Amino acid sequence: MLPYSPINTLIYYSVLMFALVFFVQGLSRWFCRRHYAECKIRRGTLNKVTVREILSYAGWNLFGTFSGVVAHQGVNMILNSFFGVVVNAARGISFQVNGAMTQLYTNFQQAINPQIVKSYAANELQRFYFLITQGTRLAFFLLFVCALPVMFNMKEILNLWLDEVPEFTTMFCVLTVINSLIGTMSQSLLRGAMATGRIRNYQIIVSFILMLNLPLSYIGLQIYKDPYLTIYIMIALSLAAFLARLILLHYMTALSIPFFLRRAVLPISVSVIVSTIIAIGVDNILPATGNIYRMVVRLVFMLILCLGVTVILGMRNSERRIVFNFVKKKIRW
Repeated sequence: MLPYSPINTLIYYSVLMFALVFFVQGLSRWFCRRHYAECKIRRGTLNKVTVREILSYAGWNLFGTFSGVVAHQGVNMILNSFFGVVVNAARGISFQVNGAMTQLYTNFQQAINPQIVKSYAANELQRFYFLITQGTRLAFFLLFVCALPVMFNMKEILNLWLDEVPEFTTMFCVLTVINSLIGTMSQSLLRGAMATGRIRNYQIIVSFILMLNLPLSYIGLQIYKDPYLTIYIMIALSLAAFLARLILLHYMTALSIPFFLRRAVLPISVSVIVSTIIAIGVDNILPATGNIYRMVVRLVFMLILCLGVTVILGMRNSERRIVFNFVKKKIRW
């Protein structure tokens, strides 16, 4: 519809995006009111205490989301003021690539989130801890197995996708994907904290850490004018936020930090180190030449090796059996 826009194309695009969100939200609201009696508000059924709790929960959750938006868009404005629109374009492309890749683990996370909430609500804490550690590990691996080959072939992929790749784009994309890999480790911890319903202190602390991206980026660029500095700061703050989430969840739910480190962080670290060393070896043996067929061979080879390392070093015996049985069934089929 954009070529037929009656107004400024960018404004028209934003109007269409708003209309899409509004339509989906309205459709969900209509469906729930039609099919679920508890979604209909009737006179005399409103519980003020419950409403107050819901508004408090939603408000603090909104605060956390708002802090992320402020940090992200604020850094865009800072980069624009220091380096101009070319760097902004590179950052925009990197987040577009990153958004496409994070879809790899989003469906998995959506499947495990209700189980985390349900196990906490039922006071099944051992299962709650197990789901958080398993969710952290498997969500990371789902993204990492595809992210590592892409990072080593990012320049060729961008050249294939774009007619003209803006300066800084390749490194921006690689660093943004690394930041997302760290972010995947926080998703199950985030859902575990949300399950408790007591999120005020959690959101204040984590949001404060993430919003530091804005002032630190501005101060850093005043001293050292390197556009990558903003991503380095973002990665460092993502690590700090991950540690803060783990410590906060320990105090909120008695999640054992050594247990989490042993069951989630250790297998992830070992798999990342070994896979990266192998990928570097493949990169030296099959250096990039700009040839699309060579790029495909590199991608597939790295993907298979990374997947093998992840299954062998990153998964538990029971999980490996599930993977092997799945593969056997597919081969038989």
